[in-house]
Amino acid sequence: MTNLKQIFYISRMAEGVDERAIRNILAISRRNNRMLDVTGCLSFTGRHFAQVLEGREDAIAELTRRIHADSRHTEFRLLIDRPATLREHPLWSMAYMHDLELSSDIQALFDTPEASMRKTLQTMGRLKPDTVMGAL
Repeated sequence: MTNLKQIFYISRMAEGVDERAIRNILAISRRNNRMLDVTGCLSFTGRHFAQVLEGREDAIAELTRRIHADSRHTEFRLLIDRPATLREHPLWSMAYMHDLELSSDIQALFDTPEASMRKTLQTMGRLKPDTVMGAL
C-alpha cells in the first residue's frame, strides 16, 4: 500500500465521558474506519485514551483533525506520526482494550514530554489486542 501512515496519540478523558460514550466512539469508529480502510486500536484506562491508527495518509490526516477537536477528551498529544510499510493492526477496524494498568505509562508520557522514543514505542506496543481471544 502506498502512502501508509501510522499515528499514536494519548489524551485525557473529559468530564462526563461514560461507558455509553465509549461504546458510541467504538461503533462510529468501526463503521467509518472500514469505509476508509483504517485499522487500529483504542485503549481506555478510566482516565486516559491511547490510540494507534493506520491507513492512507489522507484518511489519517482527516481523522487526526477530527479526533483532536473531539470534546470527549482533552490534552491531545500526537506522539508518533510516521510513514509505515506494514500495518501492525491489520485485523481490526478498531480494536478496543480497557487496560487500567496502562494508565501509569500514559501518565508518565504526560509528565515527561521529552520521553524517549523507546518509552513511547513501548507504550504504543502495549496496544495489541489478543488475536485469539479478540478485542471488544
